[in-house]
Amino acid sequence: KNTELETLSGYIVLEGEKFDIATPYMSKMYHALKNELYQK
Repeated sequence: KNTELETLSGYIVLEGEKFDIATPYMSKMYHALKNELYQK
């Protein structure tokens, strides 16, 4: 089941990649939070 993190932030990062639009801050935040969330 997707969390808000994947639904909102993940969507922005994936759509950015899909359309070749850089989202460096969102990408960094998304990956840092995702790692923190799933390390527990």
